[in-house]
Amino acid sequence: MNLKRLRKTMGCLALAGAMIMTLPQVAFAAEERTDATEKAQEVNSESGTEHLTESDTEELTEPQTESASESETRMQTEPQTQVQSNSDISVTEPETTPVTETDSSTEPGTENELDDAAREKQDRDRKNEIKTISPSEDVEEPEDHSDANADLTTNVIAGNAIYLEELSTVYHLTFEEGFSEVMEEIEEDFCQWLDKPEEFRGENWQDVLAVYILRMRDQTGKQEVVLNAGAKEELEKIFFFMNVRSGSIITKKLSKEVDLEAEICSLDINDYAELKNLGDEEKAVLTKYTDEECKKLCTVATAAKGFVRGEVSEVSGDVSDARAAIAVAACSLVGKVGYFWGGKSYAIGWDPRWGDDATVTAGGSRSTGTTRGYGLDCSGFVCWAYYNGLGGTDGGIGNHTTTQWNATEMIDSSEAKPGDLVFYAPPTAGDQNHVGMVIGKNDDGSLIVVHCSSSQNGVVVGEAWSSGFKYVRRAAFLG
Repeated sequence: MNLKRLRKTMGCLALAGAMIMTLPQVAFAAEERTDATEKAQEVNSESGTEHLTESDTEELTEPQTESASESETRMQTEPQTQVQSNSDISVTEPETTPVTETDSSTEPGTENELDDAAREKQDRDRKNEIKTISPSEDVEEPEDHSDANADLTTNVIAGNAIYLEELSTVYHLTFEEGFSEVMEEIEEDFCQWLDKPEEFRGENWQDVLAVYILRMRDQTGKQEVVLNAGAKEELEKIFFFMNVRSGSIITKKLSKEVDLEAEICSLDINDYAELKNLGDEEKAVLTKYTDEECKKLCTVATAAKGFVRGEVSEVSGDVSDARAAIAVAACSLVGKVGYFWGGKSYAIGWDPRWGDDATVTAGGSRSTGTTRGYGLDCSGFVCWAYYNGLGGTDGGIGNHTTTQWNATEMIDSSEAKPGDLVFYAPPTAGDQNHVGMVIGKNDDGSLIVVHCSSSQNGVVVGEAWSSGFKYVRRAAFLG
């Protein structure tokens, strides 16, 4: 009996001891729960304004999106070929920006509102997303015009004869030297009659030209038309007729709506056909001389601001004087300057070194060490066009494809205007990149570009995608 009682007593003591040993752990767990509850109450209280530390945030909220990788954070200087999605952008600046709850009803784990710095970062990232040019349906496979495809067996410049020949054989047009100056004189004469001459930019020169050609054929009975100083008087009459006051009798006769707030209403060939009650045959002539191929050839042949503006104004809006001047400078060298690896120039106008024999001293090309007629490489050509178009400054773009990429921002090809740049690849391509300039658009929206091609040994014009270009970028100062 005593033995049983002793065993029972010992069992009770053991149970009591075990209970006593567990008390500290229970108390510690209860204390942790109490601390966490108090912190949560502080965060969710309406009067709570203190910033949480990084460790507090990890305890109370779900893990945030991972910070962008090192390659993504270098997007502005070393862009990758992948498009950075919004999910790749960290919601808060890592480790430095404290989190502040501004809404007492916000549940733990909900993303906080972006502060100004984070929003600016998102804007920069969006601007530098990699957007590629899409090929048009009927375009051929891209051709390589970079230095990697240079033709070292010839030193003959790819001249502009091919463009002039097409103008002559297909369109029966010949532009004599200096015709762009005739166009500028007509615009100056016109602006003398305006209340706000600084706001006027002639954008319907292609339509004016088409009407001129139609009238000349009616008068002479000949298809061939020569554009020179002798055409100024008749061209000026047509230009004045097709750029009229918005509230004039002429605009009131049109079926289309006219912007009455604008001082001048610029008419196109359809307006002219309506006013003159033209027949189908006459309309066909006007249409032929305002098609995209004729626009491109007139731009190349004359390097005139009027044709450059008309290339894209209907699609992309107004083309500024700076843009037009840059594009005109670029077109002025088509077929006149050869390709030369490492060729740069900050000359205003024609550089007397062009065409003279010179040794290629820049490394990294198969032509290094050879003797060729001095000229420009692709980035040197773009730099020269900016320098001349802007009157003695390159606008900060520099004379290398990498500096030109980094001095510009990515845009969609649908937004491109004359003066914007096109590239083969991001700066990761190094010296084997290629750059050109937008000067217009085709009917299908594809871009017309001018660039200094190594494979054709000179400045040429072509469609962007079929010429190998994939990216469109814009200097910030061009807006």
